Amino acid sequence: MKKKLDIKDLAVGMFVSELDRPWIETPFLFQGFRITNEAELNKLIELCKYVVVDIEKSKVPITKGSVMASEPKMELDLKRKPKPYVKTFEEEYEYAKKVYKDSQTQVNKFFGDTRLGKNISMTEVSNSVTPLVDSIFRNPNTLTLFSNIKAANENLETHSINTCVLSLTFARHLGFDKTKMYELGVAALLHDIGETQIPDEVLKKRGNLTKEEQEILHSHCNLGATMLSKVNGIPHSAISVAQHHHERSNESGYPSKLSGEELGLYSKIVAVIDMYDTLTTGLANQPPITCSDALKHMYEWRNDLFDPTIVEQFIQCLGIYPIGSAVLLSTGESGIVITVPEKNRLSPSVMLIKNAKNQTFLPPRIVNIAMINEAAEKAEDGEIRSLEITKVIDPDAFDMDLKNFVLRELTMSQPAA
Repeated sequence: MKKKLDIKDLAVGMFVSELDRPWIETPFLFQGFRITNEAELNKLIELCKYVVVDIEKSKVPITKGSVMASEPKMELDLKRKPKPYVKTFEEEYEYAKKVYKDSQTQVNKFFGDTRLGKNISMTEVSNSVTPLVDSIFRNPNTLTLFSNIKAANENLETHSINTCVLSLTFARHLGFDKTKMYELGVAALLHDIGETQIPDEVLKKRGNLTKEEQEILHSHCNLGATMLSKVNGIPHSAISVAQHHHERSNESGYPSKLSGEELGLYSKIVAVIDMYDTLTTGLANQPPITCSDALKHMYEWRNDLFDPTIVEQFIQCLGIYPIGSAVLLSTGESGIVITVPEKNRLSPSVMLIKNAKNQTFLPPRIVNIAMINEAAEKAEDGEIRSLEITKVIDPDAFDMDLKNFVLRELTMSQPAA
């Protein structure tokens, strides 16, 4: 583990691995050395404003400075295909619903503990992430549904769970094995943990921040990395993601203005999904936008702000009608996309919420567009009408808390129309 240290905090016994200037401009013979005497220390103080020290190689404790996290170099293997779903949406639904609710309880608890100054328990983190990995590995649709539908008042904990679920869904799409899915899931769940140390008045304000308030908000990246560096058994990639998920490919991000080439794969993935969930929840003082519109924005920004391949793959993963999208059907009925077939992503199943007269279905009905259209093709003329999605609509059109409605009303005992 490395830390960026102000030169005044440097001491004999620390191992200096990087300088704020090229080594060739200094009298030091080796690129990386342990300070053994006052003369070496004074020369560094004379030449540098800050240095990077290696905690493990140092002979004295290092309590100050900001963590400099890094990830193992990994490349996307686009030839690797995801494994077929092990269970259907219907078979996985009740278990996934329980897992989602359990994760809310667990994450609320240990995020609350960190606000009180308690250390993060890796056991609690693992207990939250592992069941999510297992469910998504079998069939990602249910948990993606819960993450893409927004509740009336989403908080930091919900955003963290949503980012975790969507990152795991994306990891499955990329063909990650369970070990890599788990590691990414931990990083995604904890990416904003530093925000638990930011004053509420800054977090709630978000938009129109003063320069000082903006610096306080931006500090959550280094705060999170420092907090996670103290957790026994945490993957190093989680520390890196906490620190770098707001970096941008064109060096416009923070806290270090890194370029895309300097970022690890997990940081690039979480950067994309963090922004997607933020847009669909509501950015600063701006209202939330639809899943489809968020993906359109991400596509427009892909070459400047993010890794373009990751953005394009993420769009492929969610599809043209992402699970959780509010849609209007050719019948005049409207509802929520709840599952998308692996081989026919243009014909999802929809949970109907409103009829053509804008009256609420109680209980809601489920229509499988692919099955209806297949039957329409085989039927005699006019016997069965085909069905299609005419447009994506604003979820607010339903005038209800959609997430709570779906969690309460959707059961797998309902017949598909």
